[in-house]
Amino acid sequence: MKTIAVIGGGASGLMAAAMSADLGAKVLLFEKNEIPGRKLSASGNGRGNVTNRRMELSCYHSEDMERLSALFPSFSSGEALSYLRRLGILFHDRNGYIYPRTDRAQDITDALLLHLKEMSGLVNIITPAEASGVCFENNRFRIDYKSAGSPDSSETAYADSVILCCGGLAAPQLGADESGCGIAESFGHHLTRRRPALTYLTVHDSFVKTAAGVRAAAEVKLVLPDGKIESCPDAVGEVQFTKNAVSGIPVFQISRRAGEILDSGRPLCISVDLLPELDRDAFERIVTSKIECGENINITEWLLGLVHPKLTALAAAECGITAENKIRKLSPELRKRVLLSLRDLRFSVSGYGGYRDAQVTAGGVKLSEITDLYESRLQKNLYITGELLDVDGICGGYNLTFAMNSGLIAAKHAAAVSDSDSK
Repeated sequence: MKTIAVIGGGASGLMAAAMSADLGAKVLLFEKNEIPGRKLSASGNGRGNVTNRRMELSCYHSEDMERLSALFPSFSSGEALSYLRRLGILFHDRNGYIYPRTDRAQDITDALLLHLKEMSGLVNIITPAEASGVCFENNRFRIDYKSAGSPDSSETAYADSVILCCGGLAAPQLGADESGCGIAESFGHHLTRRRPALTYLTVHDSFVKTAAGVRAAAEVKLVLPDGKIESCPDAVGEVQFTKNAVSGIPVFQISRRAGEILDSGRPLCISVDLLPELDRDAFERIVTSKIECGENINITEWLLGLVHPKLTALAAAECGITAENKIRKLSPELRKRVLLSLRDLRFSVSGYGGYRDAQVTAGGVKLSEITDLYESRLQKNLYITGELLDVDGICGGYNLTFAMNSGLIAAKHAAAVSDSDSK
C-alpha cells in the first residue's frame, strides 16, 4: 500500500488527503494547528465563498501567465465542487458567487474532516505537528516533525509521496508561515517575489479621515505614475473608508497591482468614482441641474441624496473648499469641479496591508517547476499545490477553487502512481 504524506491541513491539504484515501492510499496528514481547516473555516467572512460561476483565466495572476493558462482548464473544471456535493454539502448561487447553502464555511471543513474520520483505517491526522524538514533518502521521503507529544524533539515518518499544501504567508494568525516555502526550496525550487494581496491600501491624504467609518458603492481605479488610468472590471462594489486607508472588495481587487507599483518605488494614486452606476448622460443631466440651482444652501445640502455627507466633505476638500461653503459663492466652474470630483476622487497611495490583513499571498513557487499534475519537475513524487504556488486570484472564491482543485489533482496522480514507479 502506498503512503502519501500531506503537509498542511487547509483547503488544499484536506482535499488532497480525502482523495488520496479514496483511492486506497495510506495518508499521513500533518497540520500545525490543533484542528485542521482554520483558514478554510474563516473564508468568505465565515460564509465560505468556494467558487464562482464566472471562471476565467483573467481572474487569476501569476508571473508566468503562459504556464498558468496551461493549468487553468484542469483546476477550473468544478471537480472540487462536485466532490463536496458527494459529501453532502449543498450550495447556492448569490450573483455568481457560490456558497454552501448554510452560508457556513465551517460545514465544508467539518464534512471533509468527517470523511477522513470515516476512513481512519487509512488516514492518520497528526496535530499539532509542524514539519521541520523533508528529504528523499533510500527511495522514500523522510518527514521530520515536531508534535505536541514531543515539542522539544523531532519525530520521523516516511512516505512514498509528499504533497506540500502548506499555504502561503497570508493570515499568520491562522497559522500561515514560511515552512512550506522552506521545504520547497530545500528541493531546489525557486520562489517569485511574494507580497500580500487582497488587502487594503493606505493613503497619504489626511482628509480621508473625514470619511472614516463610511461605506459606499464605488469603483476604484489605479492612476499610474505616467497619469494613465488603469481600470479593473471587478473593482466595483462597497468601499470602506478609515482614518488612513481605503478598503473593501474594489480595493482588494487592485491591491496586487498596486503592490507591484509601490514595491518598484514608483508613486501611485487611486481614483474613486462614488457614482459608478451612472452613465455619462445621466451624470451630465445631474451636473446641468445642480449647477443651475441651490444658491442659498451649502455644499452638503446641495449634494444631499447623491453621496454620504462625509464624502461630500471629501469632494469639497479636494477642491480646496469646505462643505459649509454657500453655493452662491461658488463660480459655475468650481461647482462643476466639485461635482466631477465625485466621479474622480483622488488619493495618493502610501502602502498596502500586511499579511495579517491579506486574504492571499501573491507569488510563490515558480509554475515552470511543476508539471500539469502539480508534481515537482525537480523531485519525483513531490507535489506542490495551492497558495504555495505562484498563483493568486481576485475576490470571489477563486483562491479556494485553485487550492481545492490543485489538491485533488495532485492526490489523484500521487495515489495512482504505482509503488514500483515511485522507487
